[in-house]
Amino acid sequence: MQNLLLLFAKYGSWILFVILEIFCFNLIINYNLKQKRIFVHSANVISGQFNNRINTLSNYFSLKNHNDSLRVENAKLLQQILNIPELAISERQVEKDSFLNRYELIPSNICSKTLHLRNNHFTICKGEKDGIKPGMGVLSSTGVIGIVKDVSLNYAHVINLLNSQIRISALIEGKEYHGNLVWKGKDHKIMHLEAIPKHANIEIGDEIITSGYSTIFPKGISIGKVHKFTIPPGSNNYEIEIELYNNLYTVHTLYVVSNRNAEEQRQLEKENLDE
Repeated sequence: MQNLLLLFAKYGSWILFVILEIFCFNLIINYNLKQKRIFVHSANVISGQFNNRINTLSNYFSLKNHNDSLRVENAKLLQQILNIPELAISERQVEKDSFLNRYELIPSNICSKTLHLRNNHFTICKGEKDGIKPGMGVLSSTGVIGIVKDVSLNYAHVINLLNSQIRISALIEGKEYHGNLVWKGKDHKIMHLEAIPKHANIEIGDEIITSGYSTIFPKGISIGKVHKFTIPPGSNNYEIEIELYNNLYTVHTLYVVSNRNAEEQRQLEKENLDE
């Protein structure tokens, strides 16, 4: 109590001045329409700016959760797109049921990658515990990325398109000629489509998509477009350069393709090969 009295004795005039200022300010605001509007407008502006900064800060700290949620939603949408063509194959309900939900997409981030070697790869931040297995295909939102080679409990090793070991079955959309897509170690935007016969009618700009002739990728996933083609002397096939849609330098989010019927198909093919 004594300290409070000493405070008023020392700063009483200033405290009284502040109280009177607040009182006068209150009278001006409440009994003058113009000043009241100015005050309300200014208060809204200041409050809005303050709330905007708080929301920006809050959004920044929750960005990872938002990104994870968006990746899951994107995976669900792409998964539906992958399954739609299969549903259109037949009108018979039994065939529709057999293809329903054939493909599942597992979203993931890239943990590390190489792009300057002859055999490049990605390491993604999901593995066996997330349902990823060797031999699964890997996509981005704009097309094919690569194939899973090895997995551990929490990580997976992916050989990407810029790898001399990769072979992807691809076809020219609308013309049904198919061959193997390979990378020859030169340009990170160019791959080569092999085994397309010289009698095929191809043009610059033709779309290249996955053929669906394997358990890795469904048919119709974008890869790139015909950039250049020639017929080497004495050859029966084209030499075709394919310009990739994906820029592997800028890709961060991937989707691993899980084909639920893959094991059944592989087992059947293996039994027929053994006969």
